[in-house]
Amino acid sequence: RMLTAHPQFARATVNRFWAEFMGTGIVDPVHDFDLDRLSTQASHPELLEALADDFRKNGHDLRRLMRLITQSS
Repeated sequence: RMLTAHPQFARATVNRFWAEFMGTGIVDPVHDFDLDRLSTQASHPELLEALADDFRKNGHDLRRLMRLITQSS
């Protein structure tokens, strides 16, 4: 629980799955998050936060996350 409690866990997980499916992360490179510059570093910060919030609210359900990403337009 301690690891998943940090908000960065959800953002990093979402970003890695996004990069896997879409070819590039919302923050790219995926391992280079700068929390002080996240709003300018992310190509779509609102999307990253929305997906991360949904991921947290749904108990870090990876299947749900993958479905959301792959069914997005």
